[in-house]
Amino acid sequence: MRTTVGADRLAGTRVLHVTESAIGGVDLVLELMYQVGQAHGVVDHFILPHDSELRVASPATVQSFRLRRGLRVFNVLPLLGLTLLACLRVRPQVIWLHSTFAGLLRVFLWPLRLFGVRIVYCPHGWGMDRPRSAWVVGAIEWLLSWFGSAIHCISGHELSLGLRIGVPRRKLFLLVNALPESLTTGATASKGDRGALQALFVGRLDHQKGLDRLLHAYAQVERSDLHLTVIGDFIQDRNPVLAGQIRHMQDEGRLSWLGWQPRSRILERMSASDCVLIPSRWEGFGLVAIESLSTGTPVIAARVGGLGEIISPDVGWLIESEDELRDRLRELSVAECHRRSADCLQRFRSEYSQSAYAHRYGRALVALLHA
Repeated sequence: MRTTVGADRLAGTRVLHVTESAIGGVDLVLELMYQVGQAHGVVDHFILPHDSELRVASPATVQSFRLRRGLRVFNVLPLLGLTLLACLRVRPQVIWLHSTFAGLLRVFLWPLRLFGVRIVYCPHGWGMDRPRSAWVVGAIEWLLSWFGSAIHCISGHELSLGLRIGVPRRKLFLLVNALPESLTTGATASKGDRGALQALFVGRLDHQKGLDRLLHAYAQVERSDLHLTVIGDFIQDRNPVLAGQIRHMQDEGRLSWLGWQPRSRILERMSASDCVLIPSRWEGFGLVAIESLSTGTPVIAARVGGLGEIISPDVGWLIESEDELRDRLRELSVAECHRRSADCLQRFRSEYSQSAYAHRYGRALVALLHA
């Protein structure tokens, strides 16, 4: 275990994590940072929405709040009030702001830098990755970058985007995501021949995650030995066309839709699958990909964002169009999926496990404190 990098210099460091949106990947990363921080002797405090699933040893270190429905920007001022009260109580050395709307607090918190407080922002996926809003969001993010101490990039792709919009390199640091140890047991299901090739999609049923692209390609694959399972659901507006496609394929027996599942159940399904499909239109990192690797299951992913850094030929396939996805599904065999299983596990343990992350986190936090 490499959990002692800078431990003597980090013990007792007070870090306040603030987020307005802790669903999905943000919750996972916060749990990872908490577990690694514990090993380093860091004292973490959290301000989280009430629906966060983060579990910590001392509930007194967590302040939860109820989100206002409607425009998320209206949650910023209540979040600011809670953050200022927490600063008086905790006296943090680092304030770590997670996701876009929490990042707006930099405008109000920047005077704390005069007292030595480091203000770190992690977008967890830059807003300018979305094609329709790239220019406007990029300009806003560039302006806001001057109010903080540093920006935490979760992938090389995110760091490159930050540089592209003009954020100074000295303000950007790379701390690649991983999975908390509590989530990964290292055990995998048998990858023996179960008949049909089992493919799995996990994610929100929205434009970004690209299930519509997957179903369009899948509809053109005439194979009786291929079955697709979908885990996830619509978050806001239900897309009637996509919902209709799902129902049609369910009626044909080609698709199983399970809705949202507990994360432990998701990992079980990944382990029992032959491949995981990630047809996203954009991704800052791609936590589903490393979850899949942790179970020894290869990934077929779109060549976008951080996914291109995670997936290599030994652990899966990168595709650049629906036609490529269709052809890959036509040609895919159980045997070539299973041949990659050992390499998937090795890649995960060496780059995306908690022990690998602990070393990166220790170096990053020491650098922040002594910048």
